[in-house]
Amino acid sequence: MTNYISLAQAKTNLKGDVIIGVVSIGDLKAGSGSKGDWTKKDAIVKDMSGDQKLTLWNEDIKKIEVGKFYKLENPYWTVYEGNPQLSLGQYCKIVECKNEDLLPRQDGFAEAETKTAELKAPQSDEQQKANLTKAESMLGDHLKKYDDKIKVTWALEQVAIDRLIMLDGKVPDPAKVGMYIKLLDDA
Repeated sequence: MTNYISLAQAKTNLKGDVIIGVVSIGDLKAGSGSKGDWTKKDAIVKDMSGDQKLTLWNEDIKKIEVGKFYKLENPYWTVYEGNPQLSLGQYCKIVECKNEDLLPRQDGFAEAETKTAELKAPQSDEQQKANLTKAESMLGDHLKKYDDKIKVTWALEQVAIDRLIMLDGKVPDPAKVGMYIKLLDDA
């Protein structure tokens, strides 16, 4: 019996059998290379842990359809330009299944999904200023706890907040700074 894992786990491990739903399939691209002519389509697949691009090559294009669910056993995982990539590969077994077969949501996933949607909502200038002040305070308080261990300076706090601003293009919500701090703690 195959043990399936979530897309999130498979992306981290760059291996693993997954159960996915096909959200969309992109336009056909064609070309030729050293091994001859090729065709390609990129699909977006999803499970309860998130989504992933699935690259379909040549005859694999006809093997999946939008709106259907599949078990992928022994798919091919790799990294391209720093991002995890998924394709069927020559050893992948594809079995159509039902959406009930998807792995259940992990604890806290629904809450994190809701919080992410809230963080992406537009903010007024006043909200951004208030969030920046609170974020700086939270980060400062947190880093004071570890000052003896890692000698974190104000400049590093600003770099952390600046990185969050660069990622989202806006002043981070204090909740997001809290999540960032947790990631730093876990690292």
